[in-house]
Amino acid sequence: GKVTYGPLESDANLLFASVRGEELYWAASNMIKVKYKDHLLHQSLEMSFGLQPDGAPPRDNRAKWRCWEETTKLKK
Repeated sequence: GKVTYGPLESDANLLFASVRGEELYWAASNMIKVKYKDHLLHQSLEMSFGLQPDGAPPRDNRAKWRCWEETTKLKK
């Protein structure tokens, strides 16, 4: 599930963020989505997963990203 940390919202196992002036540096691991206020920072793409251990038909879903980091300019 998602967790809100002040202006950040994510399903990440680990999330770090730092604001300096007009820049936001953030890093996260094992996540599908990361938001800062109303700005979507990262969201994995919809994918089809064909190999199902229970023999079920392929499922559409989003994969968790192992890790990601970036610096983003903040809008005023």
